[in-house]
Amino acid sequence: MKEVNILIGVLFIAILGSYNNIFCQILYSENEFIKEDSMNLAIFELDFQSYEFNEANVTYYPLCDCCDYYNLPFSIEFVSPSDFGHIKFNYIHEDSTLFYATIVWMGQGEIFYPDQFLPANSFEKTNNHITLLENAQYYDRWLIPDYYSWAQYKQKADSAWLSIDSLLIVNEFAEYPYRVAFYAYTPSVGAFDPSVAKWIVFLYKGNDYLSIGETIRKDNTPLEINPNPTSGTIHISNYQYVHNRPYEVINTDNRIVLKGRILDKTISLSELDNGIYIIRFWTENVYFTRKIVLAK
Repeated sequence: MKEVNILIGVLFIAILGSYNNIFCQILYSENEFIKEDSMNLAIFELDFQSYEFNEANVTYYPLCDCCDYYNLPFSIEFVSPSDFGHIKFNYIHEDSTLFYATIVWMGQGEIFYPDQFLPANSFEKTNNHITLLENAQYYDRWLIPDYYSWAQYKQKADSAWLSIDSLLIVNEFAEYPYRVAFYAYTPSVGAFDPSVAKWIVFLYKGNDYLSIGETIRKDNTPLEINPNPTSGTIHISNYQYVHNRPYEVINTDNRIVLKGRILDKTISLSELDNGIYIIRFWTENVYFTRKIVLAK
């Protein structure tokens, strides 16, 4: 009887442990930062020289139905400082200010918006490092000295990414198609002072390219992909509307694994491994995304 009780106790602990693991997985799967019914924008501020992550802000805005994937929905206003200038990023959907900072000639400006940042220790780290997206955007190097070549500027921006790539919030953005952009903010000009300059990193998650299965077209002409699942080749109905337009195939790690132009009504996926992918293509009138299952 004693052995039976011990066995029952072991089984109970094992079952309890299994439920606990499942419960933890459920908790982990509930994103802390992402709101799927909103435009999500995270802004990180890092030291220009050391790349130390200092603070960040997360803000939510109404979704933009007409924004596309390749163009971040930002308009940028730059006023060159004869004495005082500024840089402002606006959300084109509703002309909301996303980022605003002053630039002072032979002085030092400051960031006025976002007006509330959380310190770096407010953002949990994980053991998972997110690889920088291939299509990361690098905004023009306003007022950065000429001795920084474009390659050097990009290399420095990419190094800044390594300071935030394991944060939980970055991991949560990476569960969706999202965008990354870099801007080097120089609050002091006239004599460039890298000790007060900042890296500003934007993480953006919008709507259009997340709505898998939706097609946007002015005249509502259907665009479909068949067969799905596919053994290797897919066919595009009414492909003449997207002829010679770019397409991308993205895997579940949010990496672009295939891209090209639509030259006829078929696209070959035969070089890819079996799995689930997202294909997307676009024109000035069309934005199309579709989940594809490849089973060879």
